[in-house]
Amino acid sequence: MEIPEHAKILNSLGLTFNEARVFLALSQLGAATAKAISNSSGLGREVVYQIMPKLLEEGLVEEAVTSPKSFRAVPLKEAYAILLQRKEEENRELYKKAMEAFKRHQSKSALKVEDSEIILVSAGGETALQN
Repeated sequence: MEIPEHAKILNSLGLTFNEARVFLALSQLGAATAKAISNSSGLGREVVYQIMPKLLEEGLVEEAVTSPKSFRAVPLKEAYAILLQRKEEENRELYKKAMEAFKRHQSKSALKVEDSEIILVSAGGETALQN
């Protein structure tokens, strides 16, 4: 089975392939119940119900107050924008953590030359100590 381009992009932006399948099925259906999403995506209804909380939390799906419960996907362009913004925030946070870790490492491993002992080994095997 070939994975659609949008599913690949959504996966790169942080959704699982099943989350992407549910989102894309719902995008094509408009407002739909879990049963309709299940039929369209090829995933079980229980899987759809397991995925919905994350899609709702991400702001990619809205829940309608109907009986039975139905859902509506935000437009694909908006979904990309939401996921790209989240990815950029994650990258900024990761950059901050990396810089903090680097600074801690640098301050711990910075040795003063006068406090270290240097051993020089010549090609002939002779050693000399320098302080």
